[in-house]
Amino acid sequence: MVTATAAPCGGRIETREVAVGDRLRVTGNDRALGVLNGEPGVVESVFGDTIELRVPDGTRKQLKIDRVLPVEHGYAATGHSAQGLGADRVLLDKDSRVRTTDHRSFYTDLTRAKHQAVVYTTRERRFLPHAAMLRSPI
Repeated sequence: MVTATAAPCGGRIETREVAVGDRLRVTGNDRALGVLNGEPGVVESVFGDTIELRVPDGTRKQLKIDRVLPVEHGYAATGHSAQGLGADRVLLDKDSRVRTTDHRSFYTDLTRAKHQAVVYTTRERRFLPHAAMLRSPI
């Protein structure tokens, strides 16, 4: 395990503990590191001042921890940042009191699920369309 300085989002600089097997998500383009915004990866090894990150195409990227890294833990994602991705099971946290929660964002998030979507909301009967309330025999 190593402690790295990261700027996950919003310009805040924070420290993160990173260990082999952790899922990380790149939060900004960095040509020097050879990483792209939104790129996911799994920590393959941690040695000295280097984190070795394996990205989906199998490439291994060396991230030096002597600088601020554009990464955050990648165990959860917004519906929009998960564009082009899918998961067998998706957990949705939809707060009906927030203005950004509407039928379009609900549809975007729901379509990320391949087999099952579990929706957590503040007022399910009022917020969710009737069709979403029906259980399917999966």
